[in-house]
Amino acid sequence: MRKIYTIGLALITLINNYVTAQNADLCEIVKTTFECNSSGCFKLAINPLIEVNETDTYAVSQIPFSPYPVGGTPVLIGIDDTYGPVVNIGFCFSFFGNTYTQCLITSNGTISFNLAETGNYHSWSISQSVPSTSSSMSDALNSILGPYHDMDPSLGGTITYTVIGTSPCRKFIATWNSIPMFGSGCTSTPDAKQQVVLHEGTNIIDMFIWNKSACTSWNSGYAIQGIQNSLGTKAFVVPGRNYPTVWSAANDGQRFAPKGTPAAMKSWLNSDSLSNTNIDSVLYCNLTQDINVTANVKFTGIGCTPILLTQTLTLNSAIVPKIDFDYSILENNEVAFTDLSSNLNGLAWYFGTGDSLFTVPGANPNYTYPDPGTYYATLVGCNNTFGCCSITKEIIFEKLLIPNVFTPNKDGVNDLLTITAIGYSNYHLKIFNRWGVLVFESNDNKKHWDGTINGNNASDGTYYYQLLVYSELKKEDLEYKGFVSLIR
Repeated sequence: MRKIYTIGLALITLINNYVTAQNADLCEIVKTTFECNSSGCFKLAINPLIEVNETDTYAVSQIPFSPYPVGGTPVLIGIDDTYGPVVNIGFCFSFFGNTYTQCLITSNGTISFNLAETGNYHSWSISQSVPSTSSSMSDALNSILGPYHDMDPSLGGTITYTVIGTSPCRKFIATWNSIPMFGSGCTSTPDAKQQVVLHEGTNIIDMFIWNKSACTSWNSGYAIQGIQNSLGTKAFVVPGRNYPTVWSAANDGQRFAPKGTPAAMKSWLNSDSLSNTNIDSVLYCNLTQDINVTANVKFTGIGCTPILLTQTLTLNSAIVPKIDFDYSILENNEVAFTDLSSNLNGLAWYFGTGDSLFTVPGANPNYTYPDPGTYYATLVGCNNTFGCCSITKEIIFEKLLIPNVFTPNKDGVNDLLTITAIGYSNYHLKIFNRWGVLVFESNDNKKHWDGTINGNNASDGTYYYQLLVYSELKKEDLEYKGFVSLIR
């Protein structure tokens, strides 16, 4: 058979699209993939991007600039350098190991959890890097600095907060919208616009900056973007954005993700019965009807109360792609292939010889192999929704030829006792003379008897052979015995 059509297809498993960073939300707890094989399997896995960790340490990373809509309840209308009123976060939020349900928004771009400071003066001066225990930097304690710099809401702009979403995926959003920078020399500096987002459950903090310019004529343009604990002994800061670096940013996203000890217990329920507990993934194969699968994830020890997440999915047995084939060996090295696949749109047969054939599903090709031996046939199938997958099977043609006579007279014809053993392994040949004396032995099917014994010509006559081989096709050891004549 000549090559009719060749396609280069790799095994592809399509999964739901997830961002490369850790998920901030807990609501999408399960990701679904399809294992396209002879069983046709759904693979359900706890979303590995979900993490709920203790908040004693954090990882800082850049994320896409995707701020939330501006708006909500206004605070500090026209008021400069001040802690705002106590506002409800709307859910429990853990920050450096402490849990809060309320916070203060300040006019200088920070969120403070020091509720006793409400209405007090909030210093504009930035004189040291964080972490800092200095009294001059006390207004940066127990705070989210998103970033912390001297803005002047009395000159314009708005500061708002809002809570969106439903439990356990709510978000507290504070936005400083178009706030002028303080100082007469900064009137030409573009207004600051920034946002801080607190995520329920994961306790992740996101910061988005539309614009942050550096006006060096006031406070030398200093600004800090990060978070600091209540003692001033620990802080996490965006690289290059601490005192005394003068920096600017636009269309920027940063994430502060807790990275302390994780706490999670996972369980899966198939319809109404518990199937697996405390594992990351489960397989559902060979479905004959649709089933509902519920995933439960319980996080404990972090926040006000344990968090129980539940997500139920319906697995549609009719859409899962399966790939499989069978074959029958006919005469003269011909093989009849049978497609056993389902829910695939196109097939490619690779016969293991370099030849290939593209067919529609259900087509059952025949192929004649050039010689006996072992070949690996591969079927690749594609589904318009789930992508492509493959299955490979071994095809073995056995051939065993044992001559009954050879003529080692060095005329170049039939000088060796050549045994052909294709499709067999563990080859072990013994030759005995008429008195039962071993005259030749070989474990190599390419090493043949040349009719000599210890370098001397063996006598003409009848010899006895014993051949042991392992049949790769039958998967068993075989023994062959018989006689061969040596004639010079």
